[in-house]
Amino acid sequence: MPITDKGYEYQMPDGIRNQLTKGFLELLHLGVSNWYKNKHDMTDEEFDYMNFYVYTEGNGIWSDSFEEVCSNMNKQWLAEYFKHLPWYESDLFCGEVGEMMIKLGVIKEGEQRDISE
Repeated sequence: MPITDKGYEYQMPDGIRNQLTKGFLELLHLGVSNWYKNKHDMTDEEFDYMNFYVYTEGNGIWSDSFEEVCSNMNKQWLAEYFKHLPWYESDLFCGEVGEMMIKLGVIKEGEQRDISE
């Protein structure tokens, strides 16, 4: 991964991107959102990108859910790929996964709320 004047650059390989189907991403969203629903008083509407995923991508719950979906779909190699990314590539990978979730209609992008409200 090159470091440029724009910072770190990462482009998800097509072979990896092709594995992240809408069904895969729906299961990832379900795993992440169910964990938070069980631990916190959250509604489905709160799980948009700008107000939730941008803050939780790559955290332990997100990573555990990603690994679980990989295991359930017999794609352990994909979980290994993710686990072995350096932190900066991992962050960018998670961002691309979030963008794919929006593009495929798994989650909404949302509008960032003012945290003072």
